[in-house]
Amino acid sequence: MPGLNAKIEKFWRFLRSLMLRKQIIVLPISPLKIVFCTMDAVLMCLGSMIGHGFHNSLGQLAQRHGIMSFFGFGLGGLIMITIAMCYAELSCLSPTAGNAYHYSYNAIGELFGFLVGWLMILSYGLDLIIASRYLSMYIDHTFFEGKIGIASKHKLTLESLESFIDVINTHPDVISVLIILVVAGRTISLSKESIIATNIMIGINLLTVSIITIIYIFSINYPKTKDHLFPQDLSKLSFMYEGVFFAHYCFTGYDAAVCLGEETENPTINIPKSILFASKATVIIYCSVSFLHCLTWPVDEVDINAPFVYVMTQLKTMPLPWLCAFSSIIGHLSSAHAFMFLLTRLLYSMARDGMIFSVFGRINRNTNSPIFSTFIFTVILGALGMYLRTEYMWTIARASGNISKEVIAVCLLIRRYRCEEEVTEEDPLNRWVLINYPRSLKYPSKQTERISMLLIFIAGT
Repeated sequence: MPGLNAKIEKFWRFLRSLMLRKQIIVLPISPLKIVFCTMDAVLMCLGSMIGHGFHNSLGQLAQRHGIMSFFGFGLGGLIMITIAMCYAELSCLSPTAGNAYHYSYNAIGELFGFLVGWLMILSYGLDLIIASRYLSMYIDHTFFEGKIGIASKHKLTLESLESFIDVINTHPDVISVLIILVVAGRTISLSKESIIATNIMIGINLLTVSIITIIYIFSINYPKTKDHLFPQDLSKLSFMYEGVFFAHYCFTGYDAAVCLGEETENPTINIPKSILFASKATVIIYCSVSFLHCLTWPVDEVDINAPFVYVMTQLKTMPLPWLCAFSSIIGHLSSAHAFMFLLTRLLYSMARDGMIFSVFGRINRNTNSPIFSTFIFTVILGALGMYLRTEYMWTIARASGNISKEVIAVCLLIRRYRCEEEVTEEDPLNRWVLINYPRSLKYPSKQTERISMLLIFIAGT
């Protein structure tokens, strides 16, 4: 039946086209200008990681698990550094603006890259909304004593939304929308002066973290905090699992430098250095501050919405509470800006590859950023950020973020051990990949490809 055979062959070609891999690793000409240096990449990673996770989530984790939060940050940091090393190696091989989307497209195939790209759009968009929502709650709690939220609840409540109370709020969060607009305006005005201003703001945040650490060291009060150091039930390990998951969320943003592959000087060297340095420094900061935070003041008494402001106020170290409040605002804005930047560069990369409409990838020559995609997604994220509940967004963002991190590890295994062209080895002895590659084998072979695929299948199941 020639007609049936032709249909089967056409269907088979369609299936093979879904697994078509991206062959061009680095485009010879990019519309993005090279405006970032190594220090800019390092500060962008640090500004994202030591942002709303540090100023908000660290206090919550310390109050829930006491000094065990130190081990949560330590174990979560080891996991984060492992994934960061995967990012660093892949950025050496193909430094582009696509992040995990580009790597999955290049290593696995077009269909998988399309799915990962939209998954990362969801993750970055929700992370941006969460950062703006946390900053909104922080401003309302610290400077207005919650009056804005109360007024919004009384005057702007929509009773028709009460049936969806598990997913959305009945009243809008206006401040978070304004924050998203500010971050979007900052993203599209990417000039050298604005980059310097952003670096100064991140530097102030890091200086404040250093001051907090020094004050904590000289204010340790073990007799007062010894009864509040450990959680009530140490027999269960649930606090460790929750702590690691929560801590891994605080480290979100270490892949910010990966999207600078087309805008950084010498990206194959500078980007991996930036990722690894920022990741290691962040783990040290989180572990040290969480440990000292539990020893300085009883964590049960600390205000989890503004932990450092509360402790500095109790220690009577004026005007450090105001410095901590200002630094917290800067940290939240830095995290939100990093997520918006990652989102726009991801949209540009997908539009360039034809995954979405090409209009989302048009780069403005004056601002060096995709203005249209920034505007469209600012409207969408602002509308969602007004009503979606933070807990609901947090769960989805973390699930999608963890999936994208697993994809990176899979892509690295495939890129390392996939056999593009069979090369004859001079020494065929002892060909076990896990022990001897790359010391014994100089080139990937069919055997390394089979073993890597088997490991990926076992890990996935």
